[in-house]
Amino acid sequence: MSVSGKTLSHVLRMTILTLVILVGTAGQSDCWAQYSVKAQFDVKVPMRDGTMLSCDIYRPDTTGKFPVLLQRTPYGNYGPEQGYRYASKGYVVVMQDVRGKNDSDGKFNPFVNEITDGYDSQQWCGTQSWSNGKVGTYGGSYVGATQWLPARMANEHLSCMFTVVAASDYYRHWIYSGGVFAHSFNTMWGALSVSAR
Repeated sequence: MSVSGKTLSHVLRMTILTLVILVGTAGQSDCWAQYSVKAQFDVKVPMRDGTMLSCDIYRPDTTGKFPVLLQRTPYGNYGPEQGYRYASKGYVVVMQDVRGKNDSDGKFNPFVNEITDGYDSQQWCGTQSWSNGKVGTYGGSYVGATQWLPARMANEHLSCMFTVVAASDYYRHWIYSGGVFAHSFNTMWGALSVSAR
């Protein structure tokens, strides 16, 4: 697969933005400072249609505003290792079950609600009292889809995205591959997607 210079330039810019939010942001006195961490589990966040999505939130146990790292996943939002690690460095980590999965309300319909739910979640993260208004998203596979899909809505708080092993064209690079239905992948992923609420 050939990659254009424009694509490489875009990837380089996104990588630099990701490093900026992961390593530190302007105004933080010491991006390597160690903070005690406060964790909140199963915090319900309302979407525009009233559906409540479940979030686990890890944040520095101190006053002040911090950049937010948001991960939206169908695979279960329980991730204390990364939550405590990033929060101890001065970030708020919000790990959210997507609609209809695990502790979130609603019905899981792959890809369908990720645009508006992603936008609403970014908006919520960017406007909380502990947020400095900058939201970065991260993760791979379907968790990458939960980043790419709402990106087109250009939320004012979205500062960067770090997606790995994630398709940007779900028809040609997920459901079909080179025009052929990806039967084995879709059977496996479909079974995994419906096996856990």
